[in-house]
Amino acid sequence: MNRSTKAPMSASGLASPTVKEPPAASLRALPSLERLMSKPTAQFLAERFGRQLTLGALRQALTDLRARLLAADHIDSPSNTVSAVDSLIATAAASLELQTQAHLCAVFNMTGTVLHTNLGRALLPPEALEAMRMAASEPVNLEYSLQDGKRGDRDDLIESLLINLTGAAAATV
Repeated sequence: MNRSTKAPMSASGLASPTVKEPPAASLRALPSLERLMSKPTAQFLAERFGRQLTLGALRQALTDLRARLLAADHIDSPSNTVSAVDSLIATAAASLELQTQAHLCAVFNMTGTVLHTNLGRALLPPEALEAMRMAASEPVNLEYSLQDGKRGDRDDLIESLLINLTGAAAATV
C-alpha cells in the first residue's frame, strides 16, 4: 500500500505525475517479533508447538503482512496495534495447526485389492500390533542379553528367525 502524494499543479493547470512514497511509517508501526512472543497467546503457542515453529510462523505472518502492505495502492497506518498483534498471532496459530495436523487418515479400501493399492500396506495382525505397542511403550532388552547379563546385539533377537525363514547362512537387520 504505497502512499501517493500529488505534486503541485503545473503552470498549464495540469497535475504533475503522482509520486509514490515508501510505506516506512506503516511498516515501522508493525509489532516486533519480540513483542509478539511476549504475548500470552504466543507463549501458549510456543508451549504447544515449540518455540522454533512458533517463531517461524510469526515471522511468516509478519513477512506476509509486510508484502500485502507494500503491494497495496495506499497504506493506512495500523490505528489499532492491539488488533494487529492479535491478528498476527491468530494467523500464526492457524498456520501452526495446519503444519502439525496428522496427514494420514483412515480410508475405506473399495478397490477390491488388498495389497499395492496406494492405500498403505497390508493390515497387521493384532499380535504384531500388541508387540509393537509393548516395544514402543516399555523398556525392552533390545541390546541387552538377559542370558549373559550384559550388553548384547540387537541382531541376536532376530537372526535365527531370519535364517530359518530365508534359508540364508546369516542375517542382520
